[in-house]
Amino acid sequence: MSIFGDIDGFTKYVDECIAQQRIGEMVSNLHVIRSELAATLSEDYSGRKVRFIGDCIHGLLAEGTSHDTDASASVVAAVKAAGGMRSSFELCQEELGGIDQLGIAIGLEFGETPITRIGIRGERSVRCSVSRAVSRSEDLQSGCNGEQTALGQTALGHAPASIRRLFDGGVAWGLDAGSVNEHLSAPPTVSSGEVTALAAPYDFGE
Repeated sequence: MSIFGDIDGFTKYVDECIAQQRIGEMVSNLHVIRSELAATLSEDYSGRKVRFIGDCIHGLLAEGTSHDTDASASVVAAVKAAGGMRSSFELCQEELGGIDQLGIAIGLEFGETPITRIGIRGERSVRCSVSRAVSRSEDLQSGCNGEQTALGQTALGHAPASIRRLFDGGVAWGLDAGSVNEHLSAPPTVSSGEVTALAAPYDFGE
């Protein structure tokens, strides 16, 4: 799963900080937000940060074995990670000044994605990754506003019903860690007309 998270409204925020001579605040806030997003992705959800692109973070996440990727589990894990990243960003808004008008737009897509490192071996090298999934997740993020998370068509095809229900036309609004966990832990329901009831296992007994 390729994950792109972009801070929505950041260009306007930069212009305001420059005009009001708050450049130090802007730089400090950017570093804190990027660090929090990267830590959430890698430490809380076992993903990998590929790189920062200005105020945007690109990461990758996969579930399975060293030989096979579990597509469905990877989609679920990436959606959980996206929710965690939004919650982390909201926490930054609570703790940092001047960024209450910003948002985070997130795009997710599934597909074969090679990843490597370039540069001097060790900490001075940087990750590099290019694929259709990477390009598509970036495009999806670009089409979102600061409250939206978008799931690509390939990812939707692999997603279990519990995840697909979160996305209307491939887009979810305000999808944070709490809403994802609450949705996935809720018992399934079935509907017929105006009647809705909890789903129950079929009784094979007499």
